[in-house]
Amino acid sequence: MFRTCLTALALVAFGATSAQADEVWYSDIAGEVVYEQDMGPIAILSFDGDRGRGHFYIDGLGGNYTNRGTFSGYWIDPSSSDSCGGNLQGPDGVSGNYWGQLIVYFDNPGFPSGWSMDVGECFGPATIPVRANPR
Repeated sequence: MFRTCLTALALVAFGATSAQADEVWYSDIAGEVVYEQDMGPIAILSFDGDRGRGHFYIDGLGGNYTNRGTFSGYWIDPSSSDSCGGNLQGPDGVSGNYWGQLIVYFDNPGFPSGWSMDVGECFGPATIPVRANPR
């Protein structure tokens, strides 16, 4: 799903709100992570993928800036040359052949907060740890 560490593994949402532009994290594996937009209850965050931007789709985080805890979702890295054997498309139209599930755990319920995430590849379990701190 993400850069160097996961390159070997080969990586690893309607209406905007004001806090989104302020939410940027730096992660140990995915590089810069930016809160891009909400599509209903889904928050869309972008990350540094293999050769471009990938996306995290986090259910229940959309518009939630004061009651953050544990959320699940999935990621897509359309820039990766790796493949899960099938295409997955996000609600924003981004699609790719390299994707997986995720579980994110926020440190604090309010904005800003760091988080930890477990990600998986393709149909595999979310067992790869990622850590991100606010910028």
